[in-house]
Amino acid sequence: MRSLDLRHYLALFSLLVLPLIPSSKVIAQPPPAELTVSAPEEDLLSWEIAAGGSVVTGNTQSYGATVGTQFDLVRSKHRFNFGSLFIYNRSKIQDVETIETTAKNINSGARYEYYFRERDAAFIGVKHRWDTFAGLDTRLQIQPGYLRVFHENKEKERRFWGEVGYDFTYDNLYPNPLPADPETGEIPDDTVFTHAGRIFLGWDARFQDYLRILTGLEALLNFQEIGDLRLNWNTRVSASIHKRVELGVQFLLLYDRIPVPTHQKLDTYLLANLIVNLL
Repeated sequence: MRSLDLRHYLALFSLLVLPLIPSSKVIAQPPPAELTVSAPEEDLLSWEIAAGGSVVTGNTQSYGATVGTQFDLVRSKHRFNFGSLFIYNRSKIQDVETIETTAKNINSGARYEYYFRERDAAFIGVKHRWDTFAGLDTRLQIQPGYLRVFHENKEKERRFWGEVGYDFTYDNLYPNPLPADPETGEIPDDTVFTHAGRIFLGWDARFQDYLRILTGLEALLNFQEIGDLRLNWNTRVSASIHKRVELGVQFLLLYDRIPVPTHQKLDTYLLANLIVNLL
């Protein structure tokens, strides 16, 4: 048998061994996303402002305005957001000379979230409400908790999530001092502290790249008085009319089973706004 020279050995090596060695391109590829503990989140910076108004003339005269803003910042596993909404309205009824303020309130909130896994986060939030028509000179809430994303489709930009946690509420009631109790003559304390459990469900979805629905329902159950339940529902539907401009309709529902004395349990707002995305 004829002996193999060096060229034959090299040819045999290239045929049998080299196909078993992965290329440098394959080695450099990251593992599939489904095998990683936490897929990296894209950084985000957005800031929008919203404004709307209404004017009514004739038998009933009224005018109103709404102004709001929303800021979001995402850096790796960290997320921060801030939002505020101001609602104002004045009305004059037929045969009444004076025009009166019928709505005037501010609702604001800020929150920080830390995602320790792709779909799990710990958060702490702060909310403030000023609404003297609801008997609240100041309502301050601190809300720590845990967030879980149940379903997310990043391609279609749809997300469904839930939250559980704790709510501490400080209320400074209006007017100050409060009217005396008609039976006892005592003046109620105008400062109230409430400790509650918190449950929240949220859904965010885009359709056809121009329509967005964002809704969230929050339930607060008072630990100190089980019958005291608060529900807050916030829904916004917006449609893009330009790259940075949207038309939005927002519905707010605020329910307090045990409201401030002499005040109603339920407040609702239906708002139409022009939304401008600055960032």
